[in-house]
Amino acid sequence: AQARRRGGGEGRQAPHPNAVEASRGAAERAGLVPGDVVTRVDGAPVATWRELVAAVQPRAGESLEIVVERDGAERALDIV
Repeated sequence: AQARRRGGGEGRQAPHPNAVEASRGAAERAGLVPGDVVTRVDGAPVATWRELVAAVQPRAGESLEIVVERDGAERALDIV
């Protein structure tokens, strides 16, 4: 799934390092929505954007389970 980092403008609270902004395409099809914070990939915790990319990028095209925090609750998503 493709996801891009949310940018913060002046006067806005800085986003969580793993907050994603889902756009049309793979991220949306995977079930990601703007503001989701990815906390785990296949059971392994991710704390930074770099850790998220390092966990997902080498496995492009493979099925992965990611856990996101959305509206204060965790939600598991299967992505390819």
